Amino acid sequence: MKNRRYETLFLLHADLSEEEITEIHKKCTDVIDQMNGRLLTLKDWGHRQLAYEIKGQSRGFYFLIDFVGQPEMLAEVERLMGLDERVFRYMTIIQEKIFDEEKYERDLAQKEEDARKAMEEAEARQAALEAEAKALEEAESAQAGEEEQTEESSELEDMEEAALEASETMEEAASEALETMEEAATEASEAMEEAATETPETVEEAALEALETMEEAATEASETMEEAETEAPEAMEEAETEVPEAMEEAATEAPETVEEDVAEDEDAEAAEAEPKTTDLAT
Repeated sequence: MKNRRYETLFLLHADLSEEEITEIHKKCTDVIDQMNGRLLTLKDWGHRQLAYEIKGQSRGFYFLIDFVGQPEMLAEVERLMGLDERVFRYMTIIQEKIFDEEKYERDLAQKEEDARKAMEEAEARQAALEAEAKALEEAESAQAGEEEQTEESSELEDMEEAALEASETMEEAASEALETMEEAATEASEAMEEAATETPETVEEAALEALETMEEAATEASETMEEAETEAPEAMEEAETEVPEAMEEAATEAPETVEEDVAEDEDAEAAEAEPKTTDLAT
């Protein structure tokens, strides 16, 4: 006689411990094994609310067994469960009057394959989501880096422009200072040349005027340099090095020119003071 496939649902007392529930499970499975049956699945459905009270209980513990065997095996399982006071109810349905084991194995293998594919698809979706999240994070990080780099580049450009403007300002200031010094030196030289034909007192006055002119020019140059220094300290240091050197050279040349002109005037006066001689022989 061909085996049948059964499905039995059991309702147990809600206050049972896990050990007692396991004991009832074992009762059923032992009968199935002893009578050459096959247990396909055993599922615990847990505690659930009953539709109506049974033996004063409003909740119960359910479990379902799916098994294969002869009708005599089912009768023995139900007999044992009926004798156990911890079992409130049980109900059995016939799933297959003739159990096709090969078909069951194929279906089981197909279900396992479907479950495996579903798991792989879920893992692939999870990996794709993680990759997308990582790519988004990297993109945000790269964008933040680009914005930071752009800000740094802008700051560098501003600094370069400021340095260039300061350098140009210092060059203009140095050029103006040098021009002022050259003009002052030229005026002093011209004044000394004019004074060369006059008296020593006039020469001294001219020398004093030339020195005053030089000092005024130096003062103006110093003020110009101080104004430029507030804008570009580094360029100011270079200009301060060039301007004092030009001032020293001009100050050194002016007194020497005065001394030379004074010497020439003294020689001319000495020549005029010598008595003129008459050639008596003539």
